[in-house]
Amino acid sequence: MADPGEMHKPVTRTKTFWTWLLTAIGAPFAAFGGIDWRVQLAIVVVIVGFAVYGITRRAQLAQAVRELRADIEG
Repeated sequence: MADPGEMHKPVTRTKTFWTWLLTAIGAPFAAFGGIDWRVQLAIVVVIVGFAVYGITRRAQLAQAVRELRADIEG
């Protein structure tokens, strides 16, 4: 869930964006040492997929909030 206080910020300056981005980047370096490389790759693909989805949905939510505020205020 996005922080309502962050809806006015650009997406790249939000906690949601950075959490997902760092998770996607850090996933390949996590403790997957004893797992087969194909399983590691599948885990990384899933994490990166969720990261892209989360960042995209956060941007869409922020846009919807901005449009709603504009409709209410004007």
